[in-house]
Amino acid sequence: MFDAVAGGVVAAVTVARWSGRALDPAITAIFLDAPAELLRISCPDDLWAAVVDAEPVPRRMFPDEAAGKAAGFQSVLMASTRVAAASQPAAAARGPAM
Repeated sequence: MFDAVAGGVVAAVTVARWSGRALDPAITAIFLDAPAELLRISCPDDLWAAVVDAEPVPRRMFPDEAAGKAAGFQSVLMASTRVAAASQPAAAARGPAM
């Protein structure tokens, strides 16, 4: 938050100042070892791509998704909707929203 307002140097100085008070000293020490690098990776240009790239290998995919289709994911989403609706009596009476 401080890097967005005043830059990385101010963010590092503020984190150092708050260490041991509002911030855990062990965590601030890790941050202060490489503040520029950590700030850079904490704000990627494409958040979705960064999350997908961070997923450990082998990556799990729905069978249809691996073939470039969204049908597998949509099937799981619909099943989740039915489970959520069934777990709430009023919602179960209305049926799934989708």
